[in-house]
Amino acid sequence: MTLDDLDARLAIRAAASADDSYTARLIGCGIEQCAQKLGEEASEAAIAAVTGNRPELVKESADVLYHLLVVLRAANVPLSDVMTELDVRTAQSVPGRKSRPPGHQLMVKRKPVLAPYHHFTKAQWSALRANEPMTLTRKDIARLRTLSDPISPEEAEQIYLPLTRLLSFYVEAIQGLHNVSTRFLETPDQKVPFIIGVAGSVAVGKSTTARILQALLQRWPTSPKVDLVTTDGFLHPNAELERRGIMARKGFPESYDRQRFVQFLADIKSGKGEVSVPVYSHLIYDVVPGSKVVIDQPDILIVEGLNILQSGELPKTGAPTLFASDFIDFSIYIDAEVDDLETWFMERFFRLRDTAFKDPSSFFRRFAEMSAEEAGEFGRMVWRTINLPNLFDNVLPTRGRADLILKKGKTHHIEGVQLRRV
Repeated sequence: MTLDDLDARLAIRAAASADDSYTARLIGCGIEQCAQKLGEEASEAAIAAVTGNRPELVKESADVLYHLLVVLRAANVPLSDVMTELDVRTAQSVPGRKSRPPGHQLMVKRKPVLAPYHHFTKAQWSALRANEPMTLTRKDIARLRTLSDPISPEEAEQIYLPLTRLLSFYVEAIQGLHNVSTRFLETPDQKVPFIIGVAGSVAVGKSTTARILQALLQRWPTSPKVDLVTTDGFLHPNAELERRGIMARKGFPESYDRQRFVQFLADIKSGKGEVSVPVYSHLIYDVVPGSKVVIDQPDILIVEGLNILQSGELPKTGAPTLFASDFIDFSIYIDAEVDDLETWFMERFFRLRDTAFKDPSSFFRRFAEMSAEEAGEFGRMVWRTINLPNLFDNVLPTRGRADLILKKGKTHHIEGVQLRRV
């Protein structure tokens, strides 16, 4: 773990409720209380060092580092400022160099900040809303959220309004770039849809995020046409998965018709009209034969799925290759701790067992007839043998490619936001 990692975790804890987070409570007491606690920890570390108690010195040193970061946050001093000062001092103290004149540190070339993301607490992110109006009612949000994602109107306002404001800037910038390109190439101007990708683990709340975004974007003053597509429709049919012997790997990259998905995105981005998408049914757990939805030249398209940020393997010949991620203008990754994801998956599994699984046409009908203990064992087996390996091998590695990361806490509420710098 690095200091940046520790600072990022501290930021999330600081944004949590004071009832649930020691860090939030301490910062809420003010800078004096934070500084006093740092002094206490530093004294205990010094005593451990003087008495030769190595295990205690290690523990107390960890406390000192953590509480120093708490003090910096309470004083609104970024860790990057401290690291920059250390860079300056290192440059001044290289052996063999002549002493620097007073004020020389102002002339030292500072190293660029290598951290790829800006980190925001919920309060800091919410402040970026500016005057963006809230256009969704409580009934709208209740209708849009999924079975196990308890998003509140307050969170929609604090998190998604600043996000839609940011997206308006991105859309304007991409449209401006397109206009410049068409003028340069002297080609006919045509509408180029803006594509938003929403990625993350099973049960993390991708569908709710995608639907909330769609509803908010549709209510922009310009009333854009905003369509939403999930990648489920691009799964190979169960019969094909059975033929290939990969039915147990449904949801893994190889279970999707990736060529068809890339072609779909290429057609949308080229401005083609009436592009069809296969329909997937979670009730029958399969692609519905002959069923499709038509996407017809939207202004904005939201694509939601597990693996949309994957780039794939590049050919050694250097031949140009297109991946789905190449067509995405802005990508969002919804993040959470693995233990929380398993908990949410099991909660959703049992809710479905008591509702949709009881439908006679449901693929999972047999699980509704199992005892709670048997169903629980099966659900945990699915998580640990399918969803968890897919998360570690394919989904989580794409997190660092996202433009925006929304980090959720145990209660499913977003506790921190990271926005890519470059």
